[in-house]
Amino acid sequence: MKSFLKKNMSSIIIIGVIAIIGIILAIAIYITANKEEEKFSVNQDNLIQYVGSDETVTIESNIKTIGESVFKSKTKLTTVKFEKKSKLEGIGRSAFEGCTSLESIVIPEGVTSIEAYAFKNCSKLVSITLPSTLTTLEEGVFEGCSSLVEIKSSSNLVKVENNTLFFNTKLVKYLVSGNAVSYTVPEFVTEIEAYAFQNGGTIKQMHVGKNVKKIGTAAFIGCKNIESITVPFVGLGDVYGDGTYVGGVFANLFSAGVASLPETLIKVEVLGGTEISTVAFRNCRFLQEIILPNTIKYIGVSAFQGCSGLTKIVIPDSVTYIAPNAFQGCANVLIKVQGNAEGFEPTWMGNVSADRIEYAK
Repeated sequence: MKSFLKKNMSSIIIIGVIAIIGIILAIAIYITANKEEEKFSVNQDNLIQYVGSDETVTIESNIKTIGESVFKSKTKLTTVKFEKKSKLEGIGRSAFEGCTSLESIVIPEGVTSIEAYAFKNCSKLVSITLPSTLTTLEEGVFEGCSSLVEIKSSSNLVKVENNTLFFNTKLVKYLVSGNAVSYTVPEFVTEIEAYAFQNGGTIKQMHVGKNVKKIGTAAFIGCKNIESITVPFVGLGDVYGDGTYVGGVFANLFSAGVASLPETLIKVEVLGGTEISTVAFRNCRFLQEIILPNTIKYIGVSAFQGCSGLTKIVIPDSVTYIAPNAFQGCANVLIKVQGNAEGFEPTWMGNVSADRIEYAK
């Protein structure tokens, strides 16, 4: 009897221990699951916040949008997964901006919109797959993605040709694998995004045709070896941001304040436009040759100020007005005026001596 009780007590103890272990494991799993859930804030199927620091995150299938800046500056994040049958429709502004460890991502089918700067400064992002359903790709989505090599998509609006990503009529990104010495922007392009040619270090000649109506800030900032560029216009134009100063296509003038051209750039040809706006070429001291079209009517204040390397420029006969000090600091330039200079301001030549100016006879 004692032996029987002893044996049964042992069994009861073992069963009890197993039960306790099971309860502990269940509690641990529950706590872990709750902690995972606590990292995400969701409002009506919209992911609005993530407070974790995991290397891998999984977006649940019921999520419809990833909100603004949800994963911004999550520098440990390397992998983003989406559950099967994802209902995701949109990725918000700056959603993954600054995720400097993110290497690749496949955006699920059903996503129609990726908002501005969504992947800005994801410096290790090498590959991305865009869905066929994509209809909106806002500005700066891949700005600062200096390692981007591969973009896949079956969307009718997305093209990847000549190592360049195009979205509809917008030139979005010249990829890091590009090794062209010369580059001509296709005729269907009407807009070049900011920082588009951040990876254009091999390009020496750039041609931007008349169909382009907008060039973003620092669009050619990575073209460190460029020697000549053709642009459709110069200056900010009638709409702020619709166009840019010459220095502005190579640097962010809104932070730098002055032109920052590569020393290799010696020639700029302007194809159109009616004006060379105020300080358009200011401090472009390495330029030797500037070619103006016969459509220009107005040259603004200090338009060529500080172009100390400029040796010759022809003022077309279409020009009827040149503002004060347009050529201040261009001591070595030879200026050929083809038209009537009566409408020019008295100090239009700045400190250029009279013997360096030739007038049409």
